Amino acid sequence: MYITGKTNLSNTSVGQNVILTATATGGSGSYTYKFVVYNVNTNVWFTLKDYSSSSSYTTKLSSVGTKQFVVSVKDSTGKIV
Repeated sequence: MYITGKTNLSNTSVGQNVILTATATGGSGSYTYKFVVYNVNTNVWFTLKDYSSSSSYTTKLSSVGTKQFVVSVKDSTGKIV
């Protein structure tokens, strides 16, 4: 299974919307998506949206600092990438 992801912005300001999207291919059946953010400055992970069928998620940044957005994808057999 392969995943590609993107966001609508590379540099953002507090309060600005960030749209995350992911596409999965090569797995079995349907996919579910989990969106997570990692705050590099505080070393904290936070789940934005747990596994669901939606391959996109919109969030607003609530604090300054460097963030990394991660998406995990699960196919119908339970395989996670």
